Amino acid sequence: MFNIPDAEKKIALHNADILDTVEITKILLDKGMSVDLINAENSVPLHISALIGNLEAMEALCKRGVPLMSVSVSLR
Repeated sequence: MFNIPDAEKKIALHNADILDTVEITKILLDKGMSVDLINAENSVPLHISALIGNLEAMEALCKRGVPLMSVSVSLR
């Protein structure tokens, strides 16, 4: 249910990171949200957290096995 993408291929975890809501990010991770799904810009949630400087979310994602070598084609 949480891993269903919207029109921009964003899942709930992408949106939580965009909104800078670490608490929601952690809840979604606890519920089994996939950490390696890419959005329309080829970004995984870690890229979004890094872009906005959310170190706490980055740490939570890394602890859940996010692919650290993921390459983003376009980050704005």
